Parts: sequence; structure tokens; C-alpha cells
Amino acid sequence: MPLPGSVSDQEILDAIAKEFGVPVAELPPGLRLGIAPWTSLAHVALLTRLSELYGIEIDDVALQRLTSVRAISDNVRLRS
Repeated sequence: MPLPGSVSDQEILDAIAKEFGVPVAELPPGLRLGIAPWTSLAHVALLTRLSELYGIEIDDVALQRLTSVRAISDNVRLRS
């Protein structure tokens, strides 16, 4: 598990791209839930994976709120 505040945006983007099986270049900060390849099922899998990678808890409220690359990146950096 990384030290608090030590996770970079690039590390988070790399993890998101790997989970979706696409190059990082296809993940602009404005990418949102509902835009391929980001389905609702992929959303749950992504947040579960990030929770495991960074040792953070993502509750149901966060699951509904974290619907963009930027929102996820900001949240992971703040909580890890």
C-alpha cells in the first residue's frame, strides 16, 4: 500500500486503463461512466480494484459519486 498522499494521477490513470483494457491516451479526465468502455459493471469492478490497490474503502455513496476519471483520481489521492 502506498504512503498517504503518494499516489500520482498517472498511477491512477494507469490502473484505470489497465482495468478497462485500453491505452491511457483513451482516458481523458472528462471520461465518464456510461461512455464505452465504462459500463456500470466495469464501474463496480474498477472501484473494487482501486480499493484493493490503494487500501481505501469506497462506500455506496462514493460509488455513485465517482463517475469520472478526475473524480476518481482526486478521491484516491486524498484517501490513500
